[in-house]
Amino acid sequence: KRPSGPPKVQLGIAAYSYRDKLNLQKPTMTMFDFIDRAAAMKVDAVELTQYYFAETSDAYVDKLKAACAAKNLAIACLPTKNDFVQADATKRNADIQSVKEWTRRAARLGTKAVRIFAGNLPKGDSLEAGQERCAKAITECCKVAEDLGITLCLENHGGITATADGLLGIVKRVDSKFIG
Repeated sequence: KRPSGPPKVQLGIAAYSYRDKLNLQKPTMTMFDFIDRAAAMKVDAVELTQYYFAETSDAYVDKLKAACAAKNLAIACLPTKNDFVQADATKRNADIQSVKEWTRRAARLGTKAVRIFAGNLPKGDSLEAGQERCAKAITECCKVAEDLGITLCLENHGGITATADGLLGIVKRVDSKFIG
């Protein structure tokens, strides 16, 4: 159901658009430079991608939030990386913990959305098993997201979410209003 009133659409830019410059292995731009560039482009919002955070301390996160506020930029989303389909339970659990930590950072930043991935189905594995592992992982992450009022946004980025059916096969298994 659509909300009443006019739609609110914000024009924004993702840090991923500057991935070559923000790459932490050989950076030529910082996240603060990215924020300045976004402000110069007069967009409404930025997407601060996890991959380019130089550190994860609360102080650093607070500085990013303050830099965006000073430039009147909303933080539309915090994309994170994960693979909830992988069969290795130890690696999958590490990714679950990572998404929970980044969800907490997103709350600190003041955004209401964390973008997550499903992952790629391991060779020889069934779609059903992969979707089930992914849904269980997301369900666990949704508990933290719900406490913080954040929506986990499952990206349709290849793997088992490359099709609408694949994406819905996961989302319909998750009993939470905090997945989308």
